Amino acid sequence: MTSKISAYEDRSASYTMLSFQLAGIPLDTEALKELTRTFDVGYSYHFRPLKRRSVKRQHNLPGPNPVQLEPLAFIVEQDDVFGDERDWVRGLVARNPFFRPDSTFAERKPAWIPPHVFDSELLICDMRSWHPLDEPRQRYELYGFQSARTADAVMVRPVADWPTERNRTIKEIKPRRLIFGG
Repeated sequence: MTSKISAYEDRSASYTMLSFQLAGIPLDTEALKELTRTFDVGYSYHFRPLKRRSVKRQHNLPGPNPVQLEPLAFIVEQDDVFGDERDWVRGLVARNPFFRPDSTFAERKPAWIPPHVFDSELLICDMRSWHPLDEPRQRYELYGFQSARTADAVMVRPVADWPTERNRTIKEIKPRRLIFGG
C-alpha cells in the first residue's frame, strides 16, 4: 500500500494504491471484489504479468568485512512468549552506512541495493534474531537486504543481526578445548 499523506494535522490521504503480487491469477476473485466495494474504489482491478522477479534477496552479505550499523533507536514489542512480558528488540533504526545523496547512479555501490536507499540518512532494519531490550548487544551488522518492486513503489527490508559464533565463518571461531569424562 502506498499513499500520499498530508503533512497537516488531519494526515488525510489524497492518493492511495494497493498492490498485490500473486502467484498466478486467482480462480475466485470474490475477495478482491469485496475489497474494492469496502473501499469504494471507483474503477475495477486488473491483473498483469510480471516480466521479472519482484523480490530480490541478498543474505549473508558478500565480502570479508561485515557492514557495521550504528544504532540510534530500537523498535520494541512487548511479548509474553516466555510468560514474563519482556520488551523484545525486533527492529533497529540505524545511521545509513550507504548514505551518499549527491552520488550518481553509477557511483551507488553495492549494486544490489535499490538506488533510492542512498538518499536516506536512516535505515529501519528488521532484526534477524530478537533480543530482550534490557540486554543490548555490543555490535550490530547488516545481515541481509530484501527489496520488492510494486506498481508504483520500491519497498526495502534491511535485516540486522549481531555477530555470534553461530553466524561466523569457521576460521573466525576460536578453537576451544573440550574435556570429556572425569
